[in-house]
Amino acid sequence: MTDILAIGNVGFSPEILIRHIDSDLTIRWEPTPAHWQPTDHNDAPKVILVDLDHLDLRSSTALIAWLKLAAPSSAIIGYVTAPTPELTIETMKAGATRLEPKITFPQITATLIQHAFDDLDLFKKATQIVDARHQSQLENLMTHSAIQVRTAPLPPELRPTVLILEDEDLLRNLIRTGVSKQNCTPITAGSITEALAKIETTDRIDIALLDVGLPDGQGSDVLEPLLQRHPKSATVMLTAFSDMELIMNCFKLGAIDYLVKPFDTAKFNLVLSRLAHQHRLRQLTQPNLGK
Repeated sequence: MTDILAIGNVGFSPEILIRHIDSDLTIRWEPTPAHWQPTDHNDAPKVILVDLDHLDLRSSTALIAWLKLAAPSSAIIGYVTAPTPELTIETMKAGATRLEPKITFPQITATLIQHAFDDLDLFKKATQIVDARHQSQLENLMTHSAIQVRTAPLPPELRPTVLILEDEDLLRNLIRTGVSKQNCTPITAGSITEALAKIETTDRIDIALLDVGLPDGQGSDVLEPLLQRHPKSATVMLTAFSDMELIMNCFKLGAIDYLVKPFDTAKFNLVLSRLAHQHRLRQLTQPNLGK
């Protein structure tokens, strides 16, 4: 079985990508989608990288939807020269994990691939060890798309705690409102100093949204103490510039995703809901949940 399927020109060669991932993984490169047809779902790759350049919005979403139908368990990462908010949102709604510019460093793609593998392992673990009392909750999460906003009341252990580090009051309050609407519990900080204090005094931080540039330092300065105190926290960097060097450095420090400001509300919701979805699955795999 192929681990990674790349379709078209995604911006770098298999030889470059293989340097940054597990050498035991298999990569298959195909010029067009027509060259790949899975015989069954078990034959599907774990991750699909697909070139969406030269396709309009409708064709891009149709291709992503077809790939998701053919390989429902695969993570799909689309690549275009210049992603637009509309294309990003519509392709993610169609089933893409995310949309990346073709200038994305291979190291970042390698990190995204590893996260996709971790997510697949999590889904498999959840279906194997969750106890009968929580089977209905697990089935509910598995059947709902991770990009949907969940509004039904949830027990506290299934409500992720989200740290928001943003110095602009208006944006911080907007993010806080968006986090609350996603069945998450927000805690906010307007400075590095305040964030470090919240990290120390909060029992559990499951997701962190960290602004990169703040008056008293860099959001990346918070990453190490955050992950030391809350090692399972999923961290997303908020940056005003699409600076791949800066983003790559944050990935090295432990961040798992990024958003470029000003970001579209719908895209923010897609990213946050996916992380909240993953948190709830992790909670449901804990054998002592609810005892």
